[in-house]
Amino acid sequence: MKRKFYLLIVFVVIVAVLVYVLNRNNPEKIVYAISVEPENLNPFLPQYVDFPLIFSQIFEPLFTFDYETSAVKPNLADSWELSSDKKAYTIYLKKGILFHNGEELTSRDVYDTFSPYFLNNHNFKNLEPSILSEILQRIEIQGKYKLVFYLKRVYSPFLKILSSPFISCIISGRVMHSFLNGGEFKPIGTGPFLVKDWIKGKSILLEKNKRYWGKIPRINCLEFKICRHWKRHDLMVEGKIDVTSPVAGNYFRVFEENNISIFKNIPISLVCICFNNRKNPFKNIYLRKAALKAINRKEIVYYINQGNAIPADSPLPPGILGHSKELKQEKYDPPVARRYIKLSGVKGKIKATFAFYSEFAFRSKGMINTIIRQLNKSGFDVDLITFDSWNEYDRYIKNGKADIFLDGIKNSILDPDGTLYPLFYSKFPENIMNYNNPEVDRLLIKGITTFDQKEREKVYIKIQELLIKDTPCIFFNFYSPYFGVSPRIKNFRLSPLSLPDFKEVIIE
Repeated sequence: MKRKFYLLIVFVVIVAVLVYVLNRNNPEKIVYAISVEPENLNPFLPQYVDFPLIFSQIFEPLFTFDYETSAVKPNLADSWELSSDKKAYTIYLKKGILFHNGEELTSRDVYDTFSPYFLNNHNFKNLEPSILSEILQRIEIQGKYKLVFYLKRVYSPFLKILSSPFISCIISGRVMHSFLNGGEFKPIGTGPFLVKDWIKGKSILLEKNKRYWGKIPRINCLEFKICRHWKRHDLMVEGKIDVTSPVAGNYFRVFEENNISIFKNIPISLVCICFNNRKNPFKNIYLRKAALKAINRKEIVYYINQGNAIPADSPLPPGILGHSKELKQEKYDPPVARRYIKLSGVKGKIKATFAFYSEFAFRSKGMINTIIRQLNKSGFDVDLITFDSWNEYDRYIKNGKADIFLDGIKNSILDPDGTLYPLFYSKFPENIMNYNNPEVDRLLIKGITTFDQKEREKVYIKIQELLIKDTPCIFFNFYSPYFGVSPRIKNFRLSPLSLPDFKEVIIE
């Protein structure tokens, strides 16, 4: 009897150990740690810049960027044609592609997805979709798998917009109808993963789409675990999570010692210290230049970001047409900063408010405190206002209340227009810096109506020269986060937009 009892105990222990091991290293699930939880899974609503890493697993665009060349190629689309006046794009869809709810993708779904941009029946506030609102005139359905996009004006990077999961995710028409009429938004796309569960404050669980039109993912589940701040790094070392980003520089050696791989792409994101160019004190160009001279960008970027960013001297990141090492904004020089303040004609300390969102990608309030300290040493009197909610921060900035604020833009179309137009075109609906230069406006229009890439490059270099002269903001850094990946994960790769691709990932 005792022997049976001991055998039972041994059996229970073995089962418990196996359960622990399987739960710890679940061969069917990858756990991705994120620091900020989405408020929703609707790509049309205001979102934190990193959330497309989730959306891109659920939804897909008509076109995509080639992993080797970054050239545009068909995705949900099968082929396309451009009209002689370059203002009409005929798109032919692949047949037999199914949404997560089992319905087939047709021209009507594409029409419904983009309809808010030309039917004026929406209240969308997120930055990038507004680009489509400005250029898309109408869409005409010409068959179950054929439709035509008519543009208000020539826009040479249009196919790049249709390739971006940040802007052009295709959504079930049934969902769009419900959403536009005040109903609940359900995240139903054509992507390789579909939403299985969402435990608020803890995790978002996706499972593989067994009816995916491409290669069906080899993993069963992808869990986005909400894990605040730097706790992610320790969990990574302990083997409790599989992927995380960004990776702090002081963890590089620790990760290497634990065989954790580190991935990174060429930077395509610009981070700026932005001025409100319409109100005092930074309506005064001398004070903008004084602030530029007062901040030691290079030291702060290298020390605080620890490898996740490089100092910027111009607006366009290295991976974008028009980037040039010859373009340089003025260097750090505190004595010259004080002389600029004298030239401004403003007496006494220059009072200003600095707005900051606490969960920005580089996760460092210390950096902001360093910037403010350097500004105050040169004759400014800057107060910090911190926001823990992205939406509250976004509203505060768009209402023009901040004098200085940190902002950035990820070039989600791999084109110079993706950085310069939203930030610096004066008539853009969300010109949050309130910058206005008619010559810059003229050149921006020239850039998007020109197809010759060499000519476009000349245009965008000229635009950058004007921006460096005007100093509407401080070009602070080009950001490209490092991704830490568990040694059990194989075939992990990043898209040209630095979005993780889990379609071909396997677990060993």
